[in-house]
Amino acid sequence: MRNREQLTGQIPAIVGFGHAVPSRLMTNADLDAYLGKKVGFTDRAMRASGAGMGQRYWVRVGEEATSDLAVRAIQESLALTGIDKEALTAIRLGSTSPDMPGVSTVAIVQDKLNLPNDVMGSNNADACPGWTYTFYNTVTDLSSPYGRGGVQAAVGAEVISTNLSPRVRDSLLFGDAAGAALVTMVTPDPGVPINMGFAFGLDGKFADDLGVKAGGSRRPTSLETVQNDEHALTMNGPVIHEQAVLRMKQVAEQALKKAKMPIEEVDLFVPHQANLAIMRDTAEALGIPMKKVVVTIDKYGNTSTSTVPVAMYEAYVDGRMQRNHKVLWTSFGAGLNYNGGFMVMNGLQKPVGKSQKYF
Repeated sequence: MRNREQLTGQIPAIVGFGHAVPSRLMTNADLDAYLGKKVGFTDRAMRASGAGMGQRYWVRVGEEATSDLAVRAIQESLALTGIDKEALTAIRLGSTSPDMPGVSTVAIVQDKLNLPNDVMGSNNADACPGWTYTFYNTVTDLSSPYGRGGVQAAVGAEVISTNLSPRVRDSLLFGDAAGAALVTMVTPDPGVPINMGFAFGLDGKFADDLGVKAGGSRRPTSLETVQNDEHALTMNGPVIHEQAVLRMKQVAEQALKKAKMPIEEVDLFVPHQANLAIMRDTAEALGIPMKKVVVTIDKYGNTSTSTVPVAMYEAYVDGRMQRNHKVLWTSFGAGLNYNGGFMVMNGLQKPVGKSQKYF
């Protein structure tokens, strides 16, 4: 069976991006107060660790949820590309922070966007690498003769601030945000490469080194788990740093190999925005100069599943990522779970609408 590219001469491609952040800006000074520390503590911790974070956005509890951020990111992507929402045939959402346990957050997104009931939706909870899975599944669907066609949204959205504690130092690192990519079939420009490649990996023996200890089936919520801050996100910093660099290098190289693309031809590298030191070490391990690396962690912090699409959004609206650029990205997160992707931005449009870059 031939795929849709062979049948039509078109290929799946990203045509534009959108993003959303909550209304509550948390600077390092604001975080000092949240943690009960003297002014300057967070700045010093950022410098000492090389994390590179100056601010992040947190939701106002009870006023904003993951679905709200996802909706706004999709709306902005539609506005910036001039595409009507009626063209959407599928929404895939990566998130570890559902609006409600046991409820499909993407269904809530469908309702808030007032889309028809036959829009296809899916959720994954793969943490930081989750957006690449949503994008990969979107590309696979669009390439299939049995797929939905149309315009599809690959979204990463996270509200991590509600799983933090002022008694846990890892609260310094995380923010809330959403990023959305619109994907559809396009006719590539003549003579431009259409290479694409993906790589994936798992290593569960590190599961206890990054994540939330309680609230799942292994350790259900109880008075004890709440009192012990076991619902706050924690990590084993040195182990995670080492593994993040190792695994992101591996999947980056594998994705490029599958795409038959030399690393020297990469225009932009978008690593998971875990912390600046990890990104620098990963770029160095790959031999990619920092001038090609998209860095947004200073504005948003680590926003887990949304970091890659938000960083791509920033490069898109700033004009740093343009049509036919060769883009490599990597992600790494709890599990361990990690992946990478490479594609030529064959369908990327210039923004035609007004960006909601800062709320």
